[in-house]
Amino acid sequence: MRRVLFVRSVLTALVMTSVARAAGADDEAPPSIALSYEIASSLSACPSEQDFGREVERLLGVDPFRADAPFRVRVEIREDAKRGQQGRVIFSGASTDDPDLPWGGEQTIRSRECGELASTLALVITVAIERLRRARPQHARQATSADPNGPAPASSLDPPAAPPAARSSASTAGRRNRAPPAGSPGPSSAARPPPSVQLSSVVGAVAAVNMTPGASVGTAFGARVRLGAASAGLEGVLLAPSTVTSIHGGGVAVSLRAAELTACWHVGWGERLDLRACPVVAPLLLRGVGRSLPLARMGSATSIALGGRLGAGVEVLGPIRFELEVEALGPLTRNVFAVDDETVWGQPSLGAMARANVAVRFR
Repeated sequence: MRRVLFVRSVLTALVMTSVARAAGADDEAPPSIALSYEIASSLSACPSEQDFGREVERLLGVDPFRADAPFRVRVEIREDAKRGQQGRVIFSGASTDDPDLPWGGEQTIRSRECGELASTLALVITVAIERLRRARPQHARQATSADPNGPAPASSLDPPAAPPAARSSASTAGRRNRAPPAGSPGPSSAARPPPSVQLSSVVGAVAAVNMTPGASVGTAFGARVRLGAASAGLEGVLLAPSTVTSIHGGGVAVSLRAAELTACWHVGWGERLDLRACPVVAPLLLRGVGRSLPLARMGSATSIALGGRLGAGVEVLGPIRFELEVEALGPLTRNVFAVDDETVWGQPSLGAMARANVAVRFR
């Protein structure tokens, strides 16, 4: 249930961003889609096909469903032995003008409540329609720029040109085989289009060791900008307090806040899989609170840590990616927390964190 709510919240934010951006960019209507909606006869609390279509229309702002459309989507909701219901969305069909448009594949989601499941499936379809709507004019512009005028038609009335004289042919061949002057562009020097700037946000869960006393968990969030194979990011990390106890009684609970600056180099295979390596600079704030002491005391310490990160990301649905990352950080100055002049915990020379992130690309 929590997983479905999390997926719904991410998809809802993505839909709202896409619709707002589309309204500001142009007024082009979304493509027409043929809908097939099937519910198992044993399920009685699921919305009808009309209610499901109205939910997609509400999210999209217009009714996209037409029975004779070339793009098709099939929705199936069945019983699931473990989680109540299972919903599957299957995308099929293609445009006769541009069969390479992004439309295909399937998505499966499980939930204990059919109403929540149907709402999530409606969000999945809305995101796919928005992605298709944005891709259509882009593909049309690429086709136009590749051949703006088209080949010139040959007239059937023109007689074939007479072959040149032998001496003229030899002279022409000599000029044709001569190397072009320096600085003149050749056919292989056509400039490739510059890479586009990509902006994305990221949020995730963190597990850490040696960053605070013992092991701790927390959360991370931030934003990244990418140009080609390079990217830069600014991320915040919050680790929950973990406690260390003095042998004379009492102790201290230490929490951590960090701001991480990253510069990454990416290697990948298309949009599906992405591998990255990043140096990291992280200002750290350690906050300690006395526990079980006659007079509770609070103290803070700061330091700067240097380290590195390795990560991998895979596309889940359109601009949504799932990422796994590991990093190691070493503080340049090591702080000590003490109780009554007794050192209770000293900051280690090396700490490590592991993350599971969800990243959403906005452009």
